[in-house]
Amino acid sequence: MTDPLDILFENLLEHLDENLPGTCWPLYQRESRLENALLASLTPEQIELLESYQAAAWRCTEQEERFLFRSGFRLARELSLLPGGLLRL
Repeated sequence: MTDPLDILFENLLEHLDENLPGTCWPLYQRESRLENALLASLTPEQIELLESYQAAAWRCTEQEERFLFRSGFRLARELSLLPGGLLRL
C-alpha cells in the first residue's frame, strides 16, 4: 500500500506546471537557454558526465522536496492538536 502523502507528492509533481507562479517561467527559460549553450560547447563524454551529475542532483533535490512536503503536513497536524487548535483540519 502506498503512503497517502507519497501519492499527494507524486500528484503535485505531475501537475507542477499548472501550480507554479508565473514568475518561475522566466527563470526556467533562462536556465534552459544556459543549459543549451553549455551543451553546445561540450564533448559527448562531457555531456554524459553532465547528464549523470544532473540526474544525481535531481534525486537529491527530490528527496529534499519530499522531506519538506512531509514536514509541512507533520507541522499542520501538530498545530491542529494544540490546545485551542491553532489550525483546524
